[in-house]
Amino acid sequence: MKRSELENEVREIIAETLGVEPGDIVSGSNLIEDLGADSLDVMEVIMMFEDKHGVSVADDAEIATFHELVEAMAMAKATREQGHPA
Repeated sequence: MKRSELENEVREIIAETLGVEPGDIVSGSNLIEDLGADSLDVMEVIMMFEDKHGVSVADDAEIATFHELVEAMAMAKATREQGHPA
């Protein structure tokens, strides 16, 4: 999956979960402060991605922005693609 495809997928999940416009989600968007998420919303987005791709985002990942969320998901996919279990 290309980086832009991953970003678009994550953007769509966030938009659907939070009821915001995909165009309002940019790299530096803070999920809580800018997009109105709470910690449960962030976990829901992560779990939706994990379930869809059979991956596991690191429990210790620090995720506050859209960019950090995409990075954590890219790392989870890379780990999975290298043959490590989810």
